[in-house]
Formats: sequence, C-alpha cells, structure tokens
Amino acid sequence: MKRVDFEIIGKKIVVGTIVFLVPLVILAGGLALISKFLK
Repeated sequence: MKRVDFEIIGKKIVVGTIVFLVPLVILAGGLALISKFLK
C-alpha cells in the first residue's frame, strides 16, 4: 500500500466517524432539552 492509499482511507474513516457521530450528538442534545422541558 502506498502512503496516498493510507491518507485516502484515513480521510474516509474520519468523515465516516463524523457523519455517524453528528446525528448522535444532535439526538442526545435534543433528548436532553426535551427532558429538561418536561420536568
């Protein structure tokens, strides 16, 4: 494997992780806000 291949794979992993985590953070934040309003 060339260095370029590693960079491409690394970028894909980083982008995939961000794309996966952002909705989770938004969901968690939304649920926290909803639970605060309900109390």
